[in-house]
Amino acid sequence: MTDNDAQQGTLGRRGLLGGGLAAVTTTALAAPASAEGGTATSGASAGATVPEGELLGYSLPLSARGTAQLVAAPPWHYVGEVVGVEFWTSSDAAEAALPAGLTPDPTTSGHGYALFIDWQFSGDEQEYLDPVRSQYAEFLVLLDAQWQGAPVAWCPFIYVDNDAALARGWFQGFPKKLGAIRQTRAFAVDSKAAPAVGPGGTFAASMSAAGHRLAEARVTLEKTATSLPALSRPIVNLRHFPRLSAGQYDNPAVHELTQSVLDDP
Repeated sequence: MTDNDAQQGTLGRRGLLGGGLAAVTTTALAAPASAEGGTATSGASAGATVPEGELLGYSLPLSARGTAQLVAAPPWHYVGEVVGVEFWTSSDAAEAALPAGLTPDPTTSGHGYALFIDWQFSGDEQEYLDPVRSQYAEFLVLLDAQWQGAPVAWCPFIYVDNDAALARGWFQGFPKKLGAIRQTRAFAVDSKAAPAVGPGGTFAASMSAAGHRLAEARVTLEKTATSLPALSRPIVNLRHFPRLSAGQYDNPAVHELTQSVLDDP
C-alpha cells in the first residue's frame, strides 16, 4: 500500500472505508506438527521440477499451452474499496479460533475487524481489462494474535464470489469459501444515489452464503484518518492441503503457517 493510498482511508468510530492495496506474496513461517506427530511438508522433494513433456500451467487445469489455468503465477496486484467494522469478542472465543503456532495478543485479545471489500485484481499483463475475471467481492474476519511475540492478524473466515480469487486464497492459506457480498459504492461525482466519502457519509454491506445471511454492517464516517488500522498487522495464514489416501486423512500433504507480504504496487 502506498502512502497516498493510506492517506485516503476515512475512519469512523467503529468502521473504516479505504482504498488501495498491493502485490501479495507469501513466506513460510513454520510447519505445525501434524496429527500423527510429524511435521507436514509437501510431497514433492525440495528443488523438484515438472517432468519434461508435462502439461503446462501454474495451477489446474494444466494444458498443452498452459492457458487453461485458473490462476496464473504471481505477482498479483489488488486495488479495492473497503467497508469495515471494528469488533470485540471474548478472549476465549478468539483463542479457540487460533491455529497451533499463534497465541492471543495479551494487549488486545478478542479484538478484530470484519472487512467487506470490492476488489479489482491484475497480474502484470493488464488483466483488469477483463472485468469479469478481475473484479470480485470479499468478506473476511481478522483477529489480533501473536507469532513468537510479534503482533500479527489471523483470518479464521473469508468469503469471495469468484473462483480464481478462491484458488489464489487457498494457495496463500486463506480459508476462502464462496459467498454473496454486496456493499454501498461511492463515486467521484456528487449524487443522491451515493454517499459522500467524508463526515456523515453512511455505507452498508452484507454477506450471505448458501442462502443464509451471515454478516452485515453499517458505517457512518466521522473524520479522515492517516492510516488503515485494520491492515496494520501482517496477516498469518495456514496453508493446508489434505491427502486422499486411506488412513492419511489426518496427515496432510501440506500444513504450514505462512505470512502474507503486502508490497507497494
